[in-house]
Amino acid sequence: MTTTNRLHLPYPELADAADVPIWVRNLATLLDGITATFDWGLEINRPGAGQEGFFYYATDSGTLTFDDGTALHPIGGTAAGTITRAMLHAQLKVATGTATPADEAIRSLGTTPNTAAAGDDSRFPTVDQKAAMAGSVGAPSDTNRFVTQADPLLAYVVSGLPSVPTPGQHLLYPAHTPTHKYWHLVYLGGVWIYIGGPPIYDRVDTQESMTSNNDTWVNLATAGPQLTVPENGLYIVRHGARIATAVTHGSIYMSYKIGATEASDLDACTASSAGSDITKNKQTVVMRHEKTFNKNTLLLSRYKNDQGTGDAGPTNISHRWMELQPIYMTL
Repeated sequence: MTTTNRLHLPYPELADAADVPIWVRNLATLLDGITATFDWGLEINRPGAGQEGFFYYATDSGTLTFDDGTALHPIGGTAAGTITRAMLHAQLKVATGTATPADEAIRSLGTTPNTAAAGDDSRFPTVDQKAAMAGSVGAPSDTNRFVTQADPLLAYVVSGLPSVPTPGQHLLYPAHTPTHKYWHLVYLGGVWIYIGGPPIYDRVDTQESMTSNNDTWVNLATAGPQLTVPENGLYIVRHGARIATAVTHGSIYMSYKIGATEASDLDACTASSAGSDITKNKQTVVMRHEKTFNKNTLLLSRYKNDQGTGDAGPTNISHRWMELQPIYMTL
């Protein structure tokens, strides 16, 4: 028997013994083993596995499959639903010094092999914004398209005023965390404008006495009340006390020392004497001012009277208090 050059199909020569059935059987057996079949149609009409060597093209999905007799295999892609972790692992670039799928790094297209390109697409979150979405606070200078704590137009708790604020940015400033007092601020016109929140506050309720001191500022037995200015800015200061005096004439002053600068009469609330009966000379006095202060300045209440040393009778002061509320704050 002689065979063809390409498919090696057998055919008889004139010298071969004539046996047509054997020739036909041999040719059929060989063709059955090397010939593939092909069909096409909708994917839903594709036959199941079991026809070895069968190709099927699905005209609706554009997929071509091959049947090996036990399973269908996609040609030129992966069939839907069959992508596995192992397949991804085989295609991903593994980061330097690592060997497990959990440590893989995907390279950006067009970059040098084994390196990653930095992202600059504004539609995607920055490192700070990702941190914010994970629960931490991002840099307030970032413009975040995602609704997270890093969005500069949303209020979030800070530990201090941001060094690079964004116009219209809101925040919650911790005025006094032990008492859960926060100030809601918004950044406009180069300053942090106060929107709301309780003032910080200090008080001394204990009644304490002050004798004639000839117009000299002093502390009472318990110094204060006192407050520390949290940030540079313009503030409203309010302070007051309950004063009872038995002097025959004169005035009692409550003001406050500003850092190393002694208290001033201009900032004082004042009670005047009206006779020697202390039970009748009880007054509650209050004063309000707007003043500019520097950060960390101590405001300390101070007291004096202008009665002479010859005036008789004590002065009792109780329920002393001071509060501080910003109008605006700056760095």
